[in-house]
Amino acid sequence: MRKTDDTTRDIRLFADSIPDIAWSANGFPTFEHFNARWEEVTGALAPQSVEDWRAFIHPEDYETSREKFEKSIKLAKDFEDEWRLKQADGTYRWVLSRAVPSTNDAKTARWFGTITDIDDAHRQSESRELLARELSHRIKNIFSVISGLISLRARQARIGSICAGTDRNHLGIGQSARFRPPAGGYYRRRIGRPAACFDGTV
Repeated sequence: MRKTDDTTRDIRLFADSIPDIAWSANGFPTFEHFNARWEEVTGALAPQSVEDWRAFIHPEDYETSREKFEKSIKLAKDFEDEWRLKQADGTYRWVLSRAVPSTNDAKTARWFGTITDIDDAHRQSESRELLARELSHRIKNIFSVISGLISLRARQARIGSICAGTDRNHLGIGQSARFRPPAGGYYRRRIGRPAACFDGTV
């Protein structure tokens, strides 16, 4: 009996020495033990039921994480999720929550879990994703501008070619018939010369 007590004490001392929150629970699940890290981080007494966790998990994360955990309990499968844990000062930090069953039998399995602070890494990842999206948006805008300029230049070149051809036609008509077109743009429009040839576009 003394040997068992010593082993239990050693396990708890070991659990208290790690930087993560560690916990154990039966299959109901009822949470039976948390290491000292829990109170250091949250400043509160440890939860005993799944519903008790509501006070510590961010409202936007609780229901989804609860569904995942209860499914793992039912199937006796490993659990892993990321959510925001309420700190002693009232702020939230991102954590990685993991739990494993002691057996594959959901009726008899005990559960052992850890909660690891990943807030800094999570925010850096969000910053990288935000930067990647911003760069992608800028690149798309640049290519859109370039594409628009190319299209405009091609249109101007095409109209310029048409105008040059029209001018040659005018010259031929004038020389052969010694014809002087009347003032204004009526004659030009009548023979189909593009308006851009007169408005300074090209």
